Amino acid sequence: MSNRVLSFLILFVIFGTLIGWYLYLFVYYTWTLVLAWNQDNFSVKFHSDTIKKTIEVKCEKNICEIPKLPPLDLTYTISKEWFKDFVWEVQIPRNGKVNANFILKKQTVLVPENNVEQTATKSKIDELRTLGTIKEKYAYFDMWDLGIYYFEENTDSLALYNSLSWTVTKIYDVPKIDKENLSISLVASLKKQLFIEAWDNKYIYDIDTGNVYNFSLKIPVKYVKTIDLAGNYQIVTEKWVFLYSSKTWNLEYFSMFSDFIYYDDSSYIWVIFSSEDDKKKDYSISWNNNIVLYYNYKTKEKKILMDTSVNISKIVKEGENIYVYDSDNKRYLLKVGE
Repeated sequence: MSNRVLSFLILFVIFGTLIGWYLYLFVYYTWTLVLAWNQDNFSVKFHSDTIKKTIEVKCEKNICEIPKLPPLDLTYTISKEWFKDFVWEVQIPRNGKVNANFILKKQTVLVPENNVEQTATKSKIDELRTLGTIKEKYAYFDMWDLGIYYFEENTDSLALYNSLSWTVTKIYDVPKIDKENLSISLVASLKKQLFIEAWDNKYIYDIDTGNVYNFSLKIPVKYVKTIDLAGNYQIVTEKWVFLYSSKTWNLEYFSMFSDFIYYDDSSYIWVIFSSEDDKKKDYSISWNNNIVLYYNYKTKEKKILMDTSVNISKIVKEGENIYVYDSDNKRYLLKVGE
């Protein structure tokens, strides 16, 4: 047999084998997968360890029929933004059809937002004139559209005033202390309330009503946030949370969480910070990041919603939305999954 004939026979066998595999995989023994769920616009990735190949199909409707799949055991992954991936290994039939109904569960995500910039309430010239006068005071704090708050020194106390639109209003008298120990900040969740810290003396000032609620706490406060509209607050410190009622003036130590929000009438969402090794150990958590958890205090159910490298500084609830702030005050919308 000549070399030319032998080469032809080899090429014929190779070509015939390739055609045979093609007919087997993509013509005579293909199958159809029908996927159904209550969402649309999802993607399906098929992976075969046999041929080391992955293909992706986009499905625009909630029922998606994918024909002419090869007769190989496949792993498929169904994906949609903000949802947890659904992974399934399917044993395929020959010349058949597989119907699959499934539900994708929402995953918990942090969506970064552009923080709303504070808007000026007076012209630049008026602002400079006001500051020129205010800077002569004992201490002052520019609270943007809420005006400038400043302290005037008396014999044995400091008087707090507000200057807004050329109107000066006296707010309250606080004990006389060094100006380095004075601070004023917004109460989280309600923009019309201020938290005033004068060493161990703490005050919550309601701008709309003019009421001032005071309590004593010997440790520095990170921030204050409202629990509800009935005058209940969370006082968040570096290590603990205190619950304060402006109606009863009761200050209660809450030791379970370092920072949390009331998710609904039966559950919390709380943060275990990356540095809280003891708490992670209590809940058998080995991750190094900040952990966001769900806890139902009626059923005692708890689950990890997510771990994140975002350097969380606080978590607040505003209406139906939950927001997380990082150490640079960048805001993220927390979308709670299932």
